Amino acid sequence: MHPSWSLSLVLAFAAPAAVCSGTSAPMPSADSAPRASLFANAAPGVRLQYLDFGGSGDTLILLAGAGNSAYIFDYFAPLLTDSFHVYAMTRRGFGESSRPASGYDTKTLSEDILAFMDVVGVTRADIVGHSIAGAEMTRLADDHPDRVNKLVYLDAAYDWLLMSEATMIPSPPAQPRPDTSDLASPRAFAAYLAKMEGVPDYPESDVIATWIFSSNGRLLRPVTPAAIVAAVGTGAAARHPDYADVRAPALAIYTVPESTKDMFPWISRSQAQARVAAAYFTFAQALLATQRANFSAAAPKASVVEMTGLPHYVFLLEPNVVAQYIKTFLLQ
Repeated sequence: MHPSWSLSLVLAFAAPAAVCSGTSAPMPSADSAPRASLFANAAPGVRLQYLDFGGSGDTLILLAGAGNSAYIFDYFAPLLTDSFHVYAMTRRGFGESSRPASGYDTKTLSEDILAFMDVVGVTRADIVGHSIAGAEMTRLADDHPDRVNKLVYLDAAYDWLLMSEATMIPSPPAQPRPDTSDLASPRAFAAYLAKMEGVPDYPESDVIATWIFSSNGRLLRPVTPAAIVAAVGTGAAARHPDYADVRAPALAIYTVPESTKDMFPWISRSQAQARVAAAYFTFAQALLATQRANFSAAAPKASVVEMTGLPHYVFLLEPNVVAQYIKTFLLQ
């Protein structure tokens, strides 16, 4: 789902209502990439799950968007380990990390990143964040400039407050709900998500970390309560990002949809649905253009790359291209 959707819709997708009821089953194994799954104590009662992909060079930390875990980078992170020691962190409330009752404001989430760095013994790091993680990495760079080398926004340099303030928003087309076969297993649901996001494959390991399945493998409900997802979104939209105060060099990689198919990969040929999608696309295109212009104005020294005709999960569709952009920027 593209960030041009209203904040409430982004959050609803990240943690939809339960599709059926049931009890949690033991989490299946998911060793699809060469990495170690570990935990860092960020605060009393808060453990953050993270992946250590290894590698050599400066430390690079990958931050997932809302609804995802560190495992979303299983396919992508290995492309960076030839130049960096790569970690991926799961924010509190999601995946295998602790789900405390509070601490979902952007400042606390940014302090969690700092605590994670302290636990693993990292003084400074390059930070790469996807989607709503942009709010957290910006706050970290504002508050602790001595701990950040460079920032890379993976379709993440957005002002969520501006997004939430948008008025006269057309209704987007209804996304098709998963059918019985899509809910039959983690692999089946990963295939459904790949279709919805317009990518060739979606990490099954992330599905396993963020959804609860029955003993026979059938999807039951998301791991993260909707209230937590909403709290993260509310925190991100609490204030405008302070890009002007970020001292660290930054690269913003934006995906720029050129058609309704780019924004809604699953769109049908129904004339009624096509009209709804076209109305929303026109609105979203203008809002996204404003977001990109605002970022460039606030951070005139930042580098900006626009990747046209690609989905929000661009690192799953064009991993090699995105990895090369990141390496070229971070190593220069």
